[in-house]
Amino acid sequence: SWNRFILHQMHYEILETRKRRLEEEEAARSKSGPKYAPFVYNEQDFPSILQDLGSRYKSHDSDKKKNKKKHDED
Repeated sequence: SWNRFILHQMHYEILETRKRRLEEEEAARSKSGPKYAPFVYNEQDFPSILQDLGSRYKSHDSDKKKNKKKHDED
């Protein structure tokens, strides 16, 4: 009977210690962690503008070359 009580008490102490440690870790993580969910980039939410920028740069470069040729011919 005494052995059963000691065994039960040890088991209870181990479980309570484990539970308390998990609660402390969770509290520390929520306190130090970000308050908001991490940002997730979604291509559908933010469509790429690189094609537009690339076409602008290409047309700008070709315009520069055309102007340079005209300037050299003059």
